Amino acid sequence: MAGTIASRLPDFPDFDLTAVTVATEIIGLGLRPSSASAFCPVCHQPTTRIHSRYSRTLADGSVHRRQLLLRVAARKFVCVNPLCG
Repeated sequence: MAGTIASRLPDFPDFDLTAVTVATEIIGLGLRPSSASAFCPVCHQPTTRIHSRYSRTLADGSVHRRQLLLRVAARKFVCVNPLCG
């Protein structure tokens, strides 16, 4: 059943679907960013150096009359530009 539900979900651009959990009242999706890098919001230089990881959860919506729970594995990057504050 998880494969059936996953095939009917909208596309999540820039994210990879890592897990699908189907329970009586909840559908849980695990997502992680597909990009290996990010841009500094201050100087706009790309970086692949990860400072830390954390999880964010969004439980606002429904699919097939079940609560939709999105769990995103997020990352904080370190700017590698020595001139950036």
